Amino acid sequence: MNMPIEKNSLLAATISAEQLSRAKIIASQTKQTLLDVLEEESGLSVDDFVAALGQLMHYPAFSMLQLYEMTPDFALISFADASKYGCIALRNNENNLYLIHANPFDSHLQDKIELIISDLIGLDKSIWGICHIKDLSAFLAHHETTMRAMDGLTSEHID
Repeated sequence: MNMPIEKNSLLAATISAEQLSRAKIIASQTKQTLLDVLEEESGLSVDDFVAALGQLMHYPAFSMLQLYEMTPDFALISFADASKYGCIALRNNENNLYLIHANPFDSHLQDKIELIISDLIGLDKSIWGICHIKDLSAFLAHHETTMRAMDGLTSEHID
């Protein structure tokens, strides 16, 4: 299942090349991130912004609900690396691998992640996708809490 956010072609929100150019100028003048400026300038809802950004940058876009429908693969990209780089490896029910990140303007991210995972899998077997930064942060925070709770249970049983 776990298909990216659906886009109704007649009603799909878009981000134009002009909006992107204007956002780049504003970001450089204000020292804000391009992603933050573009989202603000677009005036779109979170889901519409992510869908439009995915369309603009040619990535499938994922909602928070879709992230929670998949299982993190922290053996492939550790929790620490996922937090550090803002990219998480997720697997769906069919064991397909999705590499989900929030900033398609980070020109070095894909190379960094591919270096981390290249020895573990064939890169042609992964699908890159995007989600909103707040969704990714919340998803990682949820799993950090879960991992800490599990660590606490483990240490209680060792004592």
